[in-house]
Amino acid sequence: NFLLALPMLILSFFSIGVFSWFHLIRMYHVIQREKRGRKKETAEESSEKTKNTKTFFSTKVIPFVAHFAILLVISLTVLHVQVVTRFMSASPALYWFVGWL
Repeated sequence: NFLLALPMLILSFFSIGVFSWFHLIRMYHVIQREKRGRKKETAEESSEKTKNTKTFFSTKVIPFVAHFAILLVISLTVLHVQVVTRFMSASPALYWFVGWL
């Protein structure tokens, strides 16, 4: 029975991990830039910034990913294995991550 829910759990862990890692790296770069002093953005950085604002890594997605992480914790601790797939597929963050892949 656990093998039925395993792909959904792996995909959920991976999506939350990638999202968190991206934002940690982004915060690190912002802190480093502030320490060095503000400099003008190059065209490459500004195009990268606008590219990521419309994807899975947008800051507007943070509440959905936080909700998705809470659903993951609940599904690992409380839910039956056969319900995990249905429960986790209710979050749009999963589909946005798969679309980003």
